[in-house]
Amino acid sequence: MAVPYRLDDPVLGAVTWDPYDVGWKAQADLTPKHRVALFIDAADLDDEADVEGRLAEAREAFQDFRRDAHAIRLRVAAEFVDDVNHFFTPTCYEREWDAERLAREMFLIEVGLLEGGEVRLVYAGQGKLSGTRFNVTFDEQGGIEDVGME
Repeated sequence: MAVPYRLDDPVLGAVTWDPYDVGWKAQADLTPKHRVALFIDAADLDDEADVEGRLAEAREAFQDFRRDAHAIRLRVAAEFVDDVNHFFTPTCYEREWDAERLAREMFLIEVGLLEGGEVRLVYAGQGKLSGTRFNVTFDEQGGIEDVGME
């Protein structure tokens, strides 16, 4: 299958083929001031019709994500509150972490659109959480499938 090396997409921007990761990579605008790395998995594609379909799915998924980014970040933060309170114990003058406070300290850096409709998000911690990564994978129905903090 011949795969285009570079595509200019109206939603995703400049999309380039990465033969090592077998997918496309882009830097897409979540907001006018927030650009994220985007990966579109293509390991399971067999022909050009599949390529066009996957890019259309990626475009739609990214637009949906862009619209709901704040709510998704709060939902992800809620998954990590207990771990953050365990590893980043508040001092005597600080309140415990809750989903809203944690969400304010999380900055989305990567969106992975994987085969089967799964979506992987990677957030970087800011402030007291600097150097921490929050990884979450959603299944095709939008349920949280896997979480990890490093």
